[in-house]
Amino acid sequence: MNWNLYTPHLGHSTLGTVVTVYLNEDKTLIKRCFLKDGITTNGNPNLKSEEYIIKKWETEISALRRFNGLWFMPTLVEINTEHRYVIQEYYGPDLLTSGFKNIHNIEDQVVEIFKYIYGQGLYKINGSLSNMTQKNGNIKMFDFKYLSPKSEEKKKREEYSIDNWLSKISPTIGPRLKEIL
Repeated sequence: MNWNLYTPHLGHSTLGTVVTVYLNEDKTLIKRCFLKDGITTNGNPNLKSEEYIIKKWETEISALRRFNGLWFMPTLVEINTEHRYVIQEYYGPDLLTSGFKNIHNIEDQVVEIFKYIYGQGLYKINGSLSNMTQKNGNIKMFDFKYLSPKSEEKKKREEYSIDNWLSKISPTIGPRLKEIL
C-alpha cells in the first residue's frame, strides 16, 4: 500500500507539532506515526524529544484501546507498537478544515462525547475542531495523546481547550461543557 504525507495545517505554528500523518492512495485510511524528526501536519519536522514522543504514543494507544469501538471513534485498523504508528479509517478532513455547519446536532454530539470522557475520570485537553471529523453527520474524534486523569491543573487546561477551541462550535457549548467538568 502506498501512503502520501498529509499536511493539512501547513505553516500553522501550534497545530500538528508531534505526529506525522499519511493517507493511503484512495484516502480511506489514515496512518499516524509517532517518530522523531518526522514531518508533522503543519509541514515542519517534529522537534520534540524522543521521551516526549514515546509518552504521547503510549497515551494515544492506551486511549485507542480503551475507547475502541465506541460511537465517536474512527474504526481502528492497526496499532503497530514496533514502528509506533496507528491506522484508522479516514472519513475526510478535520472539521477545522472542512467546516461543520452542515452537521445538524454537532453541539449535542460533542457534549455527549465529552460527558463520556469526563465520566471516565479523564480530560481530553486538546478538544479542537482539528481533532474531529464526521461520518454521515456523526462526529468522530481522534488524537488522544494529551488525554489525562482529572486534576485541578488539568481542569484548567481543559477549560482553556473549551474556551479557545470548542467554543467555536457555538456560543452555548462552553457553558454546557464546563457544567459537566
